[in-house]
Amino acid sequence: MKFAVFTHVIHGIKNGRFYAYSPYIREMNLWLKYVDEVEIVAALEEESNEEGENSPQGEYYKHSNITFTEISSFHLLNFLAVLDTLLKIPFIFFRILGAMHRADHLHIRCPGNIGLLAAIAQIFFPKKPKTVKYAGNWDPKATQPITYKLQKKILGNTFLTRNTKVLVYGDWPQQSDNIFPFFTASFSEKEKELLRKGQVVSASADLRKVAVDDNYRDEPKKVVSDEEKPSKEDFAKAKSKISLMLHAQKNQTAVKI
Repeated sequence: MKFAVFTHVIHGIKNGRFYAYSPYIREMNLWLKYVDEVEIVAALEEESNEEGENSPQGEYYKHSNITFTEISSFHLLNFLAVLDTLLKIPFIFFRILGAMHRADHLHIRCPGNIGLLAAIAQIFFPKKPKTVKYAGNWDPKATQPITYKLQKKILGNTFLTRNTKVLVYGDWPQQSDNIFPFFTASFSEKEKELLRKGQVVSASADLRKVAVDDNYRDEPKKVVSDEEKPSKEDFAKAKSKISLMLHAQKNQTAVKI
């Protein structure tokens, strides 16, 4: 199965290996254990010459069959940036469409500029299975930028977004069949102390993600309390769901071929 990832996270390359922000990479490496081939669609910085086991700005993907489709990063923070973005978006959009056409499974990281374009592009591939990690506040009543609200509207709409599982933080009322509540995990006080001391944390910590706020973009903002910490059963169920979902898609693809 070819697994395509669409993300706003800026990547780097060193000695032919791609790296990015560590918490994002650690989570993606869990997904990539269950796929044969990976295509990353993201912005790419120049190659680093620094030495070391880890990259200068993060960690490496752990997969032997990765291709990288480079796209330009963009923002809308000033007038010149808006003009520049208007020129870039058509090229970015068609590169996203090309990667989606080549892939068996689409994985979109939201919210973000690239996530918004990918959310629009996936409308043209209704039969392809998709997963979306919405790593932000899904609260329908939250005050958020228009682009975030637009992403949520598209992803939650079962006519525009089909054959899709959207993983969101929290269990919210009156959601469509696309929406699957996910957990916001934490480190215990003991594990936080181990991290401060540079000691090894238990293997279950690999599955844990930190809490987020409205401006979350695959970056940690805070650590929640022990009282909010999910059980080991929650972690096991989450890992099992990911494994079963990807294995099922791999088998379906094999049958179709």
